[in-house]
Amino acid sequence: MFGCYLEESRDEEEKQKVDMLLSAPDICARHCRVRRREWSTSEESSELVTLVKPGKGATVTYNGLPLNKETQLNPGDLLGMGAYYLFMYKDPTLSNSPRDQKPAWFPSPVLRLSPDGELNCKMCGCPIQQRQQDPFPWTRKTIPRIKDSTGKEYIFVYNLVQEDALLNSIIDRPLEDSTEFKLTPAFLLCLCIQHSATSFQPADFRKLLLRIASQIQTVMW
Repeated sequence: MFGCYLEESRDEEEKQKVDMLLSAPDICARHCRVRRREWSTSEESSELVTLVKPGKGATVTYNGLPLNKETQLNPGDLLGMGAYYLFMYKDPTLSNSPRDQKPAWFPSPVLRLSPDGELNCKMCGCPIQQRQQDPFPWTRKTIPRIKDSTGKEYIFVYNLVQEDALLNSIIDRPLEDSTEFKLTPAFLLCLCIQHSATSFQPADFRKLLLRIASQIQTVMW
């Protein structure tokens, strides 16, 4: 039995009626009951099943839907109690391990262990260490790139340690004597954004966007 009781209550008998104590403003005293019951599958055989039943006036959800009657629980089912508690059911009596009791909605792992003990990406098959040390990961990216009128791609390659100096040279020292190509700094910044998005980690990409926004704001002010 899931439920709660008031802290000032001294009735030990009432407290013992609840097996799992929950503390939230929307939890009823006897919120939800989970029990094991023998269920006949045929005239000659039966099996133990787990049943869940909401208490009177209690808010209980079963896999995201309101639960109004007693229902059988299966491994991987999500049981919500009020607005603050969410449980996933796993059957400890099954012969397979808890890791094998994954629900259908559970995402499959993106990493796998090769027979040689190497951790590989499940999608592309590349070793994780190799992907992290690859100096030109942009060659494996397939996102759209900036192209000219003939369809030729513009690629601007630099190392992460060069990024700060590169931004300073683009924004702080434009071609002051040139009367043409006024959008050259903006074009180079777009290429920097493209390279960062396809080559570096998401955290580095966000830092680049913040640096560009900050430096443009400084120039405009």
